[in-house]
Amino acid sequence: MKIVMYSYNDWGGANNLLASYINKHTKHQARSITEDKHPFCYDTDIVWKNIKLDNAENATDTIETAVDVANIIEDANFFVLGQLYDTPLLKAIQRRLKPNNHIIFYGGSDVRPHADKLFNSYRQKEHRYTFTRDDFTMIRCLSRSNHHNVYMVDTNRFKPIEKNIPHVGPVKIFHSPTNQAIKGTIHIKEAVENLSKKYDIYWEHTGTTPSGAGGITWAEGMAKKASADIYIDQLYIGAIGANVAETMTFGIPVLCYLSNHFMSMYPDTPIVNVNPDTIEATLEDLIVDHEKRRIIGNQTRNYCVDLYGVHNSAWRWIHMIEFVAGDKS
Repeated sequence: MKIVMYSYNDWGGANNLLASYINKHTKHQARSITEDKHPFCYDTDIVWKNIKLDNAENATDTIETAVDVANIIEDANFFVLGQLYDTPLLKAIQRRLKPNNHIIFYGGSDVRPHADKLFNSYRQKEHRYTFTRDDFTMIRCLSRSNHHNVYMVDTNRFKPIEKNIPHVGPVKIFHSPTNQAIKGTIHIKEAVENLSKKYDIYWEHTGTTPSGAGGITWAEGMAKKASADIYIDQLYIGAIGANVAETMTFGIPVLCYLSNHFMSMYPDTPIVNVNPDTIEATLEDLIVDHEKRRIIGNQTRNYCVDLYGVHNSAWRWIHMIEFVAGDKS
């Protein structure tokens, strides 16, 4: 099959990573097309901004010509669609859709405010295969979709950095919220400030506006996570995102609030479950106990490889694609 992965700016870089894996390890061919770069600059394949397929020769600001993009779309026989913003490029793809040649994926923040509107606008008389992330916030929004673990991390590319044992120097704590209000940054800062009066701590957080604009690039963020001793994600939401899955590959303790619903699906997760009331005590325990950090870090890395490693996660997608397409070979 010739597969086109489409997403407006590729949530978490997963489309590009999946397309790369498909090309390297399967009989299929895949391209990933986005209409804009991700705000944090994830790796991309084809970036096409303001595409005008009906007037291709006048289109500008592209990595490939409009004719090339149009040909890739016309030549494809399967599509994986995410971030369904109403654009000319998406409309060009929609004209090619049939009941058994595509999967629609619904992501996070772009869906939650208007889930039913999005879902219903892409329903037709024939059945469509629709998937969403398996966190409870998405199940609540799109209970009629199938729910699926979609995160994938190149765990061969990103590996733990060996930490000094015994620990020397300040304990490095990193926090990179895209939205401080919904991530509970105020409680995290308070806990760190209190603990810094007793312990040698190096604290850093990025992404300082509600939109995440002004934050560092994905590559810079990955480097900071790799060098950290502890990573803190969020205290309110109750589920993880790509940020946590990516951090786990570095083999450090990851602190994050997980709902009862999430824990019922992943009871063996090594993520350290915290909330605004427990963050300070839990963080102090990890700051003083270097061996505990090492043990949890090893568990976290192994869990990430097994569940989120691209070599496993990509095949879940590939099997879904082949099932929907009726590929029995």
